Amino acid sequence: MLEGVANSSPSALTKRRIHLHTWKVAFLVLVLLVVIPLFICFNLDLRQKAFPENHVRAMVTITMDDGTIGQYSYAFPVLRNRGIPATSFLVANRTEPSSPWYVSVSQALEMQSAGWEIGSHSRTHRDLTALADQEIWDEVRGSKILFDSWGFNITSFAYPEGEYNARVLEIVSQSYNIARGVSSSNQPYDFDYLTFENRYNKLGWVSHESMPGIKALIDQTISENKWLILGFHMFYSDGRADECEDFPAIADYIQAKVGSGKLKAVNLIQGWDEWARSKKMNI
Repeated sequence: MLEGVANSSPSALTKRRIHLHTWKVAFLVLVLLVVIPLFICFNLDLRQKAFPENHVRAMVTITMDDGTIGQYSYAFPVLRNRGIPATSFLVANRTEPSSPWYVSVSQALEMQSAGWEIGSHSRTHRDLTALADQEIWDEVRGSKILFDSWGFNITSFAYPEGEYNARVLEIVSQSYNIARGVSSSNQPYDFDYLTFENRYNKLGWVSHESMPGIKALIDQTISENKWLILGFHMFYSDGRADECEDFPAIADYIQAKVGSGKLKAVNLIQGWDEWARSKKMNI
């Protein structure tokens, strides 16, 4: 009997196996219920400290109005070689039929293919506030229809001469995702200043003729985590633009800041989409 009892009890090896298995199960439970949740929380805390929920990295956007030929022949290669996108607002009746003074459809499509945004600057560049409603529709919606028929993806509008009123805003809002005017403050934008409702009448471009002045605006944008929208018109082969004395130097400065991870270069609609994502909005 004693021998039978001894034979029916677990062997020492079996006991060790059961003991080891119990510890394995306990360890897995500990990992699943304690260690992994703590790891996730720790990493989320680090990410939230580095990138708060409403965080948007400081951004700079270069915009150009009127579609003068220097934007394609000079500014485009300067920025493309440095990996910097831009937004060029074209006037429809200056784009087609082609003219030696303005960017053509084929040239603008090349720019779009390289990551540039092409926006509408109206059909004929008239002061929209002085027009009847049907004329505003023709300038605003009519220009978009033309650009779309030429193969562009038009989502942004720039007001001719920066002029708009309530009627213009209403019509623009029915055809475009965002619109740009002229800044009244000449400062980069605080992201809390922007809202879904004011995206048609709050964004404007700034300019500064001196290189130190533009560098200071870029540095301010980075230090205050804001969005800087620069505006230009005419470009010349000697490096000048109407709004600055040395455009390649501006591009070099932006490229250096982007390379350091302190700044993000975006076109206008990319900048707005980045802001909207930070606010968890659907545009």
